[in-house]
Amino acid sequence: MEEIKIEKISQYNDSYDEFEEEWINITDEPEILGVDASRDIEDESSWTVYISVAEFIREEPLESILFSAISSALNGVECVERVEQEDREAWIVEGKVKAPSLIRACVIQLKELHPKLRAAYDEYM
Repeated sequence: MEEIKIEKISQYNDSYDEFEEEWINITDEPEILGVDASRDIEDESSWTVYISVAEFIREEPLESILFSAISSALNGVECVERVEQEDREAWIVEGKVKAPSLIRACVIQLKELHPKLRAAYDEYM
């Protein structure tokens, strides 16, 4: 499986927003390993982390396994104070933490679940 590569979205990217800081996992499988984190520039203590595949995993027990793995991964990052799942694919993370650390923790969990996530995604699509 590919190495984890995380980049900050620059002003030259189509999805750039001057009022947000956004980081993204660069992957050949964005539907399965797509993770990004964004925050308002003025709010240094709250990130929203988006997990692309979470939108499509709707069968138990994989749905609960995925949600639990992501929540645990985020809670395990140093300096995280609170994690709350906001939506199917979005988690709010509070604390003085860097986006690449959050993304890396999530991607590691997604890679561990990759065969099951791929199968479920392919079946959904």
